[in-house]
Amino acid sequence: MTKEINITDLPGVGSSKAKALQEAGFTIESLQSADVSDISAVSGISESLATLIKESLIELQNGGEGTEELSSSPEAKPLSSLLDVGGITPSRAENLSAAGFATIDDLKQASQEELSSVDGISTAIAARIKSNLGDLDVSEETLPSPIGAIDSSHPELQPRGHSDKTPELMPEEKRLLSQKQREGKPTFNRQDGHKKKRLTKNKHKSTWRRPRGLQSKQRRRRGGKGEVVRAGYRSPLSIRGRHSSGFKEVYVYRPEDISGIDPSIEAIRIASSVGNRKREHIEDMAEDNGIRVLNPSYEEVSLK
Repeated sequence: MTKEINITDLPGVGSSKAKALQEAGFTIESLQSADVSDISAVSGISESLATLIKESLIELQNGGEGTEELSSSPEAKPLSSLLDVGGITPSRAENLSAAGFATIDDLKQASQEELSSVDGISTAIAARIKSNLGDLDVSEETLPSPIGAIDSSHPELQPRGHSDKTPELMPEEKRLLSQKQREGKPTFNRQDGHKKKRLTKNKHKSTWRRPRGLQSKQRRRRGGKGEVVRAGYRSPLSIRGRHSSGFKEVYVYRPEDISGIDPSIEAIRIASSVGNRKREHIEDMAEDNGIRVLNPSYEEVSLK
């Protein structure tokens, strides 16, 4: 070797794993003579990572190159590069490395199912990782594809479950839903709500209060002063509270809530407070029971 290297320069070895190797008495020289079983016996070092370390040391010893070749190789990119991918936290990076996905090339070659089998990586997170990998430049530039060419092997993210399912509606209900979507409703802004920040819930809508001033232009319904809440704006009773697809929305917080759902007229919306593991369980149950999820997660599908 023409240049001295550190343990942290090895692929898949961060500061914590380097410290564990050093506490076990390993140096660069002892790692070259050690077996894979000896390296994997160290806490936090999996057998796949030990194999990767051993192969890198053998290539380094045979090639006689220094640290620059080891660190610049795309196939031997350090574990810290995994943190550049959206959805990968330090703990998830450790779990991915322990499962054998130590480099970005490993993540690109892995399928969504293989990534979701890693501890701490749900189906939604695996889909997010796969979708974010296309934005990283970790390999040599390739020639651009001809204009209009379609790569049939490129995966696509699609919503899980029965995302295209619609209920059977009466002709009058279809007409009312179409009219509701076409006409919409005005934004009911409180009088002078734009003047006081505390009256505004968000950027575009303020809390509503009926205008009461004697000279109030809004109360007298003058043009340009904003609409006033009236009964005529209410939706017809037959479609009141319906989703734009025609389903009745039901909020779900746990898998047990699925049991009372009627798939023919009701669809579920998973609450935002539900975690990834429980969300995945709810989506599996909904798919088995033919229930549409209005806010589904996405999964990777290969285009044929």
